Amino acid sequence: MSDNIFPSTSSYVFELNDRRYDIDQIEKGLDAALEKKANGVDSEFPTPPSHYFHLHTCTIETTLEPPQAELRYWARNPQPNPAYTMFQSVRNKLSSNVDPFVPLDIATSNNILLPCLGSTGHQYHYTAQPDGVKVYLPGANKKKHLAIIESLPNSVTKEWIPTATAWDMQNWLHATIALDPTTESLRKGVYKDDKRRFALVTSLKLCWVMNETSEEIDLKLLVTINVFVNLKSIVVPLPEIGKDMLGLILHSLIPSSTAKTYKNELKARSAALAHFYASLKPAPDLPFNYLATQLQPKEMVSKLLPFQTRTVKLLLEREQGICQSGTSDPTGFWKAYDLGQKDERVAFRRLTGDLALVASSYEIAEVDRKGKGRAFERLPDREADDLTDQEKTHVPAMLDLSGVKGTMLCEEMGLGKTVEAIALVLLHRHPLSRLRVLSLPASQESSAQSQSNSKGQTVQKPVPTIDLLTGTPGMEIPEIKKWVEGEHAAFEGRMAWDEEAQLNVTEVATTLIVSPPSLLKQWVSEMQRHAPTLRVCVYEGWKSLQKGVEKQRAVRLRAAEAEKKRKAVAFRDQTRTKYTRTNANKRVKVEPEVDQNEVIDVDAATADKKPEVSVEEEGTLQVTQRQFVEYVRAHDIVVTTYQSPSVTANLKIVTVQQDLKVALPAPSRSRRSTANYKMNERPRSPLVMVEWWRVIMDEVQLAGDHTEAAKTVSLIPRVNSLAVSGTPARADIRDLMGSLRFLRVPVIPYDSRIWHRLQQPSMRLAFEGLFQSIAVRTTKKEVSGEFNLPHQTRYVVPIELSEIELHYYNDTLERFKERLHIPRNPTEELPEEWVLDRALFHVCLRNLRQICTHIQVGQMGEVAGPRAERRLHLGRALMTMTEALEKMRNDHTQEFLIESRKQMRAMIKKAQLTVLNEADGVRHLTALNLYEKVKTTLTKQLGSVREHLKQLLGGKDDITEFERDHTPDRQTTQQEKEKSTEISIVTHTIRDILIVLHQAWFFEGDVRHMLKEEEAETNCYAQADLIRKEILKLPLHSANLSIGYLQRQLNHIGALHDVSELQMEETDSRGGMLSNNIINQANDLLDIMNDNAYLVFEWRAKILALLSSPIDADTAAAQAPGQSTEVVDPEAEYYAEALKAQGEVEAYMMAFAAAIGDRREFLLENRSLLVEHESRQKKQRSTKAAINALADSTMQDVPDDVQLQATELMQERQAFRDARAEKGYIIYGPYRREEIIIATKMAGLLKTYIKVQAEYVDKLDKELDLFQATFNRRVKYFAALQEISDSVTAPEFKDLNKAIDASSKEIDELEVKLARMVVKGRYLQYLGSKDQDHESIREDCIICFGSSDDNEAVLLECGHYFCLSCFKEYRKSPMGRKCPSCRMNIDMKEVARIKLNSAHAGLPVPSSENPHGKEDADNRSEIPTASQSQIPPEEITEETERDRRAADLRRLKMIDIDKMRAIMGMDMLGEFGSKINFLVKHLLFYKSRDPDARHVIFSNWSDSLNIVMQALRSNDIKFVSFDEGRRKDVVDKFLKDESIKVFLLHAEKESSGLTLTSCKVVHLLEPVLRHSFELQAIGRVDRLGQNKETSVYCYATLDTVESRILSQGVRNGTSIYLDEENADQHVADMPNVASAATRGGDVAGESNEEDLLGLIM
Repeated sequence: MSDNIFPSTSSYVFELNDRRYDIDQIEKGLDAALEKKANGVDSEFPTPPSHYFHLHTCTIETTLEPPQAELRYWARNPQPNPAYTMFQSVRNKLSSNVDPFVPLDIATSNNILLPCLGSTGHQYHYTAQPDGVKVYLPGANKKKHLAIIESLPNSVTKEWIPTATAWDMQNWLHATIALDPTTESLRKGVYKDDKRRFALVTSLKLCWVMNETSEEIDLKLLVTINVFVNLKSIVVPLPEIGKDMLGLILHSLIPSSTAKTYKNELKARSAALAHFYASLKPAPDLPFNYLATQLQPKEMVSKLLPFQTRTVKLLLEREQGICQSGTSDPTGFWKAYDLGQKDERVAFRRLTGDLALVASSYEIAEVDRKGKGRAFERLPDREADDLTDQEKTHVPAMLDLSGVKGTMLCEEMGLGKTVEAIALVLLHRHPLSRLRVLSLPASQESSAQSQSNSKGQTVQKPVPTIDLLTGTPGMEIPEIKKWVEGEHAAFEGRMAWDEEAQLNVTEVATTLIVSPPSLLKQWVSEMQRHAPTLRVCVYEGWKSLQKGVEKQRAVRLRAAEAEKKRKAVAFRDQTRTKYTRTNANKRVKVEPEVDQNEVIDVDAATADKKPEVSVEEEGTLQVTQRQFVEYVRAHDIVVTTYQSPSVTANLKIVTVQQDLKVALPAPSRSRRSTANYKMNERPRSPLVMVEWWRVIMDEVQLAGDHTEAAKTVSLIPRVNSLAVSGTPARADIRDLMGSLRFLRVPVIPYDSRIWHRLQQPSMRLAFEGLFQSIAVRTTKKEVSGEFNLPHQTRYVVPIELSEIELHYYNDTLERFKERLHIPRNPTEELPEEWVLDRALFHVCLRNLRQICTHIQVGQMGEVAGPRAERRLHLGRALMTMTEALEKMRNDHTQEFLIESRKQMRAMIKKAQLTVLNEADGVRHLTALNLYEKVKTTLTKQLGSVREHLKQLLGGKDDITEFERDHTPDRQTTQQEKEKSTEISIVTHTIRDILIVLHQAWFFEGDVRHMLKEEEAETNCYAQADLIRKEILKLPLHSANLSIGYLQRQLNHIGALHDVSELQMEETDSRGGMLSNNIINQANDLLDIMNDNAYLVFEWRAKILALLSSPIDADTAAAQAPGQSTEVVDPEAEYYAEALKAQGEVEAYMMAFAAAIGDRREFLLENRSLLVEHESRQKKQRSTKAAINALADSTMQDVPDDVQLQATELMQERQAFRDARAEKGYIIYGPYRREEIIIATKMAGLLKTYIKVQAEYVDKLDKELDLFQATFNRRVKYFAALQEISDSVTAPEFKDLNKAIDASSKEIDELEVKLARMVVKGRYLQYLGSKDQDHESIREDCIICFGSSDDNEAVLLECGHYFCLSCFKEYRKSPMGRKCPSCRMNIDMKEVARIKLNSAHAGLPVPSSENPHGKEDADNRSEIPTASQSQIPPEEITEETERDRRAADLRRLKMIDIDKMRAIMGMDMLGEFGSKINFLVKHLLFYKSRDPDARHVIFSNWSDSLNIVMQALRSNDIKFVSFDEGRRKDVVDKFLKDESIKVFLLHAEKESSGLTLTSCKVVHLLEPVLRHSFELQAIGRVDRLGQNKETSVYCYATLDTVESRILSQGVRNGTSIYLDEENADQHVADMPNVASAATRGGDVAGESNEEDLLGLIM
């Protein structure tokens, strides 16, 4: 940095209203300044002492707004404002004595700025003022401030402390005033001392300028603040808060060479990403005469490339601590500034705000042995303001990287990061680990890991999974066994206590590799390929190990138990021998130990031997740790995986993420003193039981920073760390925090403020220095001369959607446009208050992109969003286009009928309201016209729906015949169920139409009544009554059908015929002396049961009678003409009795169910749910008020009359329950023989009775279910009746005129919507019923007879077709109002545009061949699309944007048209949509031309991958996918089985890390929004190891959002499909994610609204 940057400058402009300045003080200052000017006295500038340095000059220009000329008071006349008079006086004085734009100095001092913390008074006003700074005249009273300047912008403060809100941390000026020792403290805590660090020399000036608008004089107050820094006290330490203030001041006033502001957050984030990747450098060249061969591991089969050798050397140096210094910060943290004076060179660390005095600008001399000094020479590449090496020793270090043993390996994808990591493992072993020497050339071990198949290809054997039960593999090989034993000996006793894990961790020489699930097998395969001698095993989580330990423990316990029994047998034998010494020389038969017949001899000399005491069982934790260490030490590498939710959910791998639960020690809790807590029995993760020599984390960005996997890995003890990722930051540099935590970089991961500052543009030098110290990155462009990759060709495959797919796309787009409130007409401007709903827009964008792949993507297996955010749902099962069209047609018909009925209801409401408007003289006529329109429309609709129902019923006119054949007891097939569902929908539609039609006739009858038209009135009511009966016909028939079914069932399997069946006559049995009490209680219970039988039988008969009673009364004759026209409410007249009976049924059924429950409880002591509920309620009744409240609320959901009757019945039922409680329960006592006989007889009697009665109760329960079903059918009838009654009520409104206007507006809006739907429906009918090809349609045009080359035609309402150009010219003629074929009038609302196949036989025409010109735009302006119904008469012109987009697409490399024809000519099985059909044909084309080619298919959606799977299965194409087999070894299977030609991957979830160089073709099913995903995807094949030329095909649909995404990529410079000579160089220049971020590759991010809308419009 140059030396002339100081003083730095800043300027601000404000406007001060009259409440923020004191005109009196300004006039005093002006008068004093004019007096000095008249006397020739110049203002003195106070000069600070020599040790003060001029750091900054701030200029604040304020415009003084004039006060109001008059003061207005309540209930008083306005008064002149004295302040305005004084303001005018200041104007006149200044303008008469000073020229315009010439400032007049009114004051200069260093103590005229003070804090303003809130409310302040004014001589004319009192109001709350915002925070700011008060400015005073020198020597003025502190209550008389000159002005209040509002706070300076705090953008720099947000960089320093984003959460700061205190006054003294809002900006540097506030902080400087707060640190002044003469200023009153603003905080309770101590934050400053008595040393003055800054001097603020402030000058106040006045000037005037002419206002060009008002032609009046504007007064300006200029405040110039000169900041001087005290070099002696600035380095004195301050408390923490004061240090933050000082850092804010220095950060704000010392300019940064990298400071930059951006328009929005997206731009800032993109620039930060680009800077990060640009700052990373490759490894330096090897020193001169350095032998590169020593960096080539002997055990490694593959030879390292030169750049890989350099990278490995750097990795070695980083792990050995050679590159890192612990005495100084990384480069860029400190910056030196020469203040221009002797010994005034300072160093500033912007990251912390530290300022330090260093040596002078000349280097300190170095003294050699002879005492002669030689000055250090400044390096030629060192800037004048960088710290010298000598100066670095005089500044404190914040970041000690000497403890960071590791690196971020960020090589660009495809450059062999895995190979470099393997070389590092081989070259840098643990110092105590011995090199494994194998006697055989190829080694038994390597041959054990691989073998040759019949083709001579090397097939790798599976790598062992850690299993503590089976033990360490390979120990049968002497060399391996010897090496393992040596490892154990070398590390004997190498343990240390880990405070965080609360464990004694054991040191091992093994490397742990943590990778995504999809890359685990690839790591294993790469190690077997490049370093076959490495011993590798897989760790699958602590639970799998725990099972082995538990099995071992169970075996040990069984063995210990057997040993215990054996010793007990031996001890008994010894005891027996001891006490039978009389038979000293005879054989003694002892207990068998193993064999029952075995006899052993016991020597008397051993008779005194005691049993051994068993050693305490080793704990699970100790066993796990010991065996795990033994297993791990026998291997060089352990591979495991962290859990990725998108992948592991299918693979069911539970590893590092689950280990977090047992990685940490058990939390401390209060425990009982009597309990025995064994800490060693709690499972712990084996990963934290050892100190690994190295931990490698692959694709570190996927684990994130706050995930459980990242937390677990950060807890793993290790010596060295290696974070591997080609894209460590994908969307934001905040992603780098995970890498910093993993590498255990000090300070930064634990100080959020430091990390926040490090991300700011002004801190770029420190950011760059940090990551250059811990990261290395090589790009393909930088080392392109060191290796050769086969050429890659990239194509765009244009896909033209079928008419059905395009209609579905346009329909979805219009639905979302309506929800986003975007005008249908593209030329119409958006309302001023319109704001884009970004969340809904992203839903729209996602749905449109999904439809471009297949119309069912997003609806089959993935979680669907809320119903309001979804498009037309087609179902989860895969459909053909014909089936989808049928579904769309049916749904459209239903939607049209629903909207039509909605409009009819609005018309009826408007007619009702119009009749009430007495100011309208023709209100009755208007209402009758509306009712007539409703009747006409609905009658027409009703006929078509009835015809459809007739077809469904197989020609039957009445659904009752269908219902009669489908009784509840009849079993139905699945097809019959689906048909019944469809019939139910159509029936419901007819019912809704009839209800609205009933309203129209009924309300028309009301109007006829008002007009005294008796005959018409009677006819209207009669028609309404007929419709009402038709509405009730089906529920009435259903109820009667149910009643008939009930009667048949009761006649066939009726539960009861007489009450005696429920009773028992013998209720006077007598017992004996002891059993008498028991028998009496049984008799009492039988009496209660007999009484209960009366209730059950009578209530059952009553319910049956009520349910069988007729619902509809046909006794009333139709009213004859001429009689009274007063119409009685049909519900009150005809159905009062039926409603009453329905209420009785409900009450009796409630009581009947309770009585049956009582009977079951009496018999079997099985309490029903009702009884249990009542018992719980009784327990809650503690007060009289509570009991009363409960009694009132027991049946809240039933009507009052039903509740009253049910309560009476319940009381009758409760009487018998109370009798049982009063009698008490049956007890048991002693017995004798006579009592047994009596009790046995009674027990047999009761047993038979209970068995019989239990059967009756079961039958009664079944009958109750029948009663309930019949009751529900009757309820449906009365519900329909109630709905009819509610539909003819008077409308509710507050303001009649507003209500009429609202109804009219609703009718008009629905009319427009219905008109659009009519055209859409006709187009759907055309798609479903056309039986001729497009050439025939062209020939049907009677104007040109097929000679036109138009790609579009129009379909008129009459059904005739015409070419688009012909129709347009014909419309201009005088005869153009009628169809030229049938002379029917042409309604432009009923015209639909049809897309015809192009001249290339169905192939999509690339945009370069057919850029839409003006003629096409004119054609599109008049004829509506299939999804439009009303086209405005004005033409829609979007020529500029369309031409730009066409020009963008012409720059892309499209697939050859001849090749497309050949692909389209392939035969395939099944139908899977336009895009997937072409993909499958493309694969079949390769299969026929290049059968050895292997393919990778990427898609953004799981549903599309599932559809592709079905298509591949149907066409006998073998494939693998992470979603298909739920296998862990998918990659391994694909690499080994060459018959599998296709690998399916998710573009966003599975595009990182995989090496698929066996593939030569990449298929991208969709253009991607994130450029990084696209590069990651094609990088799976374009990488080291690829020996074939590769091809990339991106499938994009024309005239959709996908073509716009491609166009956006061309404009942003992120497209990889350019058809230019330097296209490959253009892609090589893209630094991966950085390019996408810099150039807006993430087009769906925080772009502006215009760019976002351009994607869909």
